[in-house]
Amino acid sequence: MVELTQALLPLLKKAPPGALSTLTSILGSLTLHADPASPIAGSKALAYNASKTALNAFTIHLAAALKDTPIKVNSAHPGWVKTDMGGTDAPMEIADARRPAWNWLSLARTARTARTVTWQQAAVVGGTARQVF
Repeated sequence: MVELTQALLPLLKKAPPGALSTLTSILGSLTLHADPASPIAGSKALAYNASKTALNAFTIHLAAALKDTPIKVNSAHPGWVKTDMGGTDAPMEIADARRPAWNWLSLARTARTARTVTWQQAAVVGGTARQVF
C-alpha cells in the first residue's frame, strides 16, 4: 500500500484534483482497543488489527503531507461483514459491504481530509464525515 501510493503520487499530483481512500477497520483503533467497554474490546486478532492500525497511521500522515494539495485523503470502515474472518454472526453480507464503495469514493472527493467514515455515513453522498477512529 505504502509503496504503491508513493509510486502513484507523482501522477496524482499532475491529475485533476483527486482522492486517495483506504479501506480500514475499527479493529485498527487503539482508542477502542484500550477501552474495556468498547464493542471491539474482545477482538484481539494481532496481525490484522496491527496492520489496520498501521494503515490508519499512514493515512493520517499522508493526509498531512498532502494538506496543501487538492488531493483528499480519507479512509472507510465498511462495518462487520460476513466473511471467513467476520463469521456468520456479522450483520452485513459481502454484497451489502460492496454497495457503498462508490459512495465512499464520492465522499472522499468532497469530505474534509484525514477522516475515517463508516459505511452508514457514506450512504449520504456529499455528507460530512463525522466519525474519526
